[in-house]
Amino acid sequence: MSVWPDLCGCCDGGSNCGVCFTALCCPCLTAGENASRSGVADGSSVRLKVGLAYGMSIIAGAIYQNTSQYVQWAIYTGEFSLLVIPATTLMGRYIALLVFGYFLYTLRGQIGSKYGLPNEPCPFWLLVCCGCHFLPLIQEFKVTSGFGGGAVPGMAPGSVPVIVGQPVAAPVVVAQPVQAVVVAQPVEEKSPQV
Repeated sequence: MSVWPDLCGCCDGGSNCGVCFTALCCPCLTAGENASRSGVADGSSVRLKVGLAYGMSIIAGAIYQNTSQYVQWAIYTGEFSLLVIPATTLMGRYIALLVFGYFLYTLRGQIGSKYGLPNEPCPFWLLVCCGCHFLPLIQEFKVTSGFGGGAVPGMAPGSVPVIVGQPVAAPVVVAQPVQAVVVAQPVEEKSPQV
């Protein structure tokens, strides 16, 4: 089975800083491009699902940041009913992040099965939970663009592609005519025995 490209090689092998920036700031665009380039899903539906989940997590996080004064006031006054709003938005943010990660994980599984790559949950979910969701997206970009890892679509997983054709810049051998010398050998005839 093949392996995914290097996890920390964000800007090598076909991806550039623009791809890294897009995957970091707007992962729905990169996920949609990966889905449509690989042909495993419709790019616009992937953009919509991933974008909604990511947007909901950002909105819930912003609301939670703006409700931090409720936490301070609740601790100061003893009114713990004021903690409902921050707790709800924090829980909503984590639920939205889990849905966001689920959409990315299923897309990664589809791309991995098409290109003969493993779909291991441990590094993927660790990266998504730490806020490094762009690293697996860049790996998928490299695979779907043909810049690293994976087999050629349609090949059996683990098989090696065969390159057909003359090598580039190979020395050319020109055949020279060979002179042959023919020597006649006398043949003895034997009489048939009765």
